[in-house]
Amino acid sequence: MTTVTISQSNYLPWRGYFSQILNSEYFVYLDNVQFTRRDWRTRNRIRTPQGAEWLNIPVSKSDSNLELIESVSILNDTFIEKHLETIRRNYSRAKQFDPNWRELQSILFTSYHENLSRFNQNVIESISNRFNLECKFLNANQFQKSTNATERLLNICLELNAKKYQTGSKAKTYLDVSKFNACGIEVIWSDYDFKSYDQLWDLDFDPNLSVVDLILNVGFDKDYLKTLGGGQNEKK
Repeated sequence: MTTVTISQSNYLPWRGYFSQILNSEYFVYLDNVQFTRRDWRTRNRIRTPQGAEWLNIPVSKSDSNLELIESVSILNDTFIEKHLETIRRNYSRAKQFDPNWRELQSILFTSYHENLSRFNQNVIESISNRFNLECKFLNANQFQKSTNATERLLNICLELNAKKYQTGSKAKTYLDVSKFNACGIEVIWSDYDFKSYDQLWDLDFDPNLSVVDLILNVGFDKDYLKTLGGGQNEKK
């Protein structure tokens, strides 16, 4: 039963993103759509004693409001050292910092590409490999494009012979599920009911941080990407 997930490439995504990868045979980056600033493509959050703090990638400015994600360029690579120093400063006491710190450094440095989409994809796939996630990554620009959001996603699923299409609850505002059902494709709404873990600092548990928080607190443990029940779990 082939499951397909289609999503934009994000910077150091939260664990729900990797949970979708865990549950998919194909993960397709939808980066041939409009780029939006101050969004997950260029930033994510980590834990600090004062609460969540943003890590932002500096990107070039375009004269067009219709710039595609796959066309956006990163200004320079100096942000990597700055981000790593911020992470080190706030996570050096984490339980799994010592075993995984050098690995995280290596992932960011070796993934660098001046193209934002390519950089994010490199990071995502490197982290997925460390979690031992078995999934094939593709790009939406390899498939037939449609101006209709539902048809664009459906065309990709049909070309990949999908039996299931996995997506987040926000898609309920635009996705025409009946078109998927008519083609024999089941739409699965991602279940993000995860078990918690010990985080640093005396603050309420924050489940929506970058996967960096999970890696440095519990390591590359695939069990923490699985839901607690009632939804999609690891593919058979």
